[in-house]
Amino acid sequence: MQHSAESLCYCDWRTEEPPRHNSRTPRPFLPERNPTLTTPCEIPARARAARGAWAEHLAEAVLVACGYATLDRRYRIPGGEIDLVVRRGADLVFVEVKARAADGAGEPECFLAEGQRRRVRRAALAWLAAHPQSGGPRLRFDVVAIVHHGPDGGVDIRHLPGAF
Repeated sequence: MQHSAESLCYCDWRTEEPPRHNSRTPRPFLPERNPTLTTPCEIPARARAARGAWAEHLAEAVLVACGYATLDRRYRIPGGEIDLVVRRGADLVFVEVKARAADGAGEPECFLAEGQRRRVRRAALAWLAAHPQSGGPRLRFDVVAIVHHGPDGGVDIRHLPGAF
């Protein structure tokens, strides 16, 4: 998946509070510490679900800090799911959150297959039918990619607007 430099939105986030004595421009603070993540094949199903919920919570915190308003979380229909539905101005955005450990095989956004995109689009149509919008918002499908670098390495968060 290729994106132009203008479409990538990099955020510099920390999960610990920065020191107050020498911090002129503190970075945004997220109160939760990073969980210890291993490769997906080593994680039992319940731990994977907890990692997914943690990643979605982190992505939502970043988007809210960037001016988005959360409309829905984990919207599910048979055969599809949307991780986050957010709005900013006239844009109604359906967000897919992808998280991977840094030692994983590739960037998280690369693991969004066409079948999953189709299921997200189907769920988005169901969400729109259940929540009529006034004024015809602009629809967009974004990806928030989270790379976890271990307990002491922090996380990288990339917001990819219009990813699919």
